[in-house]
Formats: sequence, C-alpha cells, structure tokens
Amino acid sequence: MASHKARVKEAIINNVLPTSVPLAGTVVDMFCCPLINATHKLGVPSYLFFMCNVAFLSFMLYLSKVDGSRLNSVAEPRRGVE
Repeated sequence: MASHKARVKEAIINNVLPTSVPLAGTVVDMFCCPLINATHKLGVPSYLFFMCNVAFLSFMLYLSKVDGSRLNSVAEPRRGVE
C-alpha cells in the first residue's frame, strides 16, 4: 500500500482538489493507513474506518484494561512474600 501513496496524492491533486466542491476528508480502512500521511500533507483530514461490531470493540477495551492492570500488579513487588 505504501507504493500507492504517490498515485493517491496525484489523483487527489488532479481530480478532486480542482473541483468547486471542497474535499472534506478521506476515509481509509486499517489496510490503507499509510495513505493517511499522503492526505495529511495536502491538508485533508483522514478518518479511520474500523469495521467491527460493538461487542468486539468493548472486548478490545476490556483487554487493554486487563493488560494494564496486570502490568501494574506484576511490576510492583508483593510485600511480605519472600
């Protein structure tokens, strides 16, 4: 996908920006994240489209909370245990 950055930037400059309708932003999915830099250099905001359901998003949030609490409990030594 990184090899297409120049083509996408050129397409936006030649086909989209000259029109009378301003470009509000670009929407990319997880596999097109390298294209965010190409549109950012043009001053166009990018939005990430993450296709999943609410249950998966809440599970990801739960995992990040569990992982963070586990790291803190492992990093701190237990008192009274030798």
